[in-house]
Amino acid sequence: TESKHIKGTERDYTKGLNRTNLSFILEHNLNLKWFSMSAGVVGVRNSWNGMDLRFYPGVDMSARLGDNLKLFATYNTSLRLPSVTELYYSVGGYKADSHLKPEELKAFDLGLKYADPRGIQASASVYYNRCSNMIDWIMDISQPEEDRHWESVNFTEINSFGAEFTANISLETLFPGQRLFKSIDVAYNYIDQEKVDVPNIQSRTTLEYLKHKAVAGIHFNLPLNMELGVNFRYQDRTGSFTDTDSQVRDYEPYSVADARLQWRNGRYELFLEGNNLTGKQYFDYGCVPQPGFWTIAGISVDF
Repeated sequence: TESKHIKGTERDYTKGLNRTNLSFILEHNLNLKWFSMSAGVVGVRNSWNGMDLRFYPGVDMSARLGDNLKLFATYNTSLRLPSVTELYYSVGGYKADSHLKPEELKAFDLGLKYADPRGIQASASVYYNRCSNMIDWIMDISQPEEDRHWESVNFTEINSFGAEFTANISLETLFPGQRLFKSIDVAYNYIDQEKVDVPNIQSRTTLEYLKHKAVAGIHFNLPLNMELGVNFRYQDRTGSFTDTDSQVRDYEPYSVADARLQWRNGRYELFLEGNNLTGKQYFDYGCVPQPGFWTIAGISVDF
């Protein structure tokens, strides 16, 4: 109701926002020889938009199946309040909504972890996420180009199923008779979403996600205290983007290779990195082309 003067200018703030957040946490941990559990609940009340007190429980459990194998399961819930940008940023082709509802998420996770003192560590899991009132910026591409704008909305409810696998093998521990090969790392993640497809709607984030992502790396011990790491990344993103010619294009999968050479001697480290070694031309997100081959060198000192 009252404007606030901006110090050092002849202008005033004419709009403002107050919101108060109250939360409390109750948690209990149980640790046995072969089983552990952490359970809790978060209570949240925010004065914005007349939000009532809400409760978000969670539990994490793990059980040892042997000396090297562990089974784990989790169930967690969470809340994300809309940001001030999502509520009020209505300039430059953007239209915000001050009546957005908060996002809510229920997440389930089940998996196995393996750790071998001989130098092998691995994990595999499946997960299911149920998100309601998902906040996103969307555009109706059926409208004439001059009338298009990004609008913040509680877009949809999304159910995501995923699986992931990671492994690290210490080759110098597993094969102590050699010194050249240091380690190998591999990881893979898969996501599939169940959602209501809306024709002619382009989404900023909700409909664009990495369906497949795989990474692998191998590391070498070289003479003169040097190490070499070579990494490979493959990504396949679902969804589409509008290019600089106002054409809607689907994302295409791509792969990139990077390398890092470093030298260490006590407190000193020199490194040389080469990124996108093959000069691959690709779009990772939106219509921004990613760099071709580029390199960086540096030095670090521990005092």
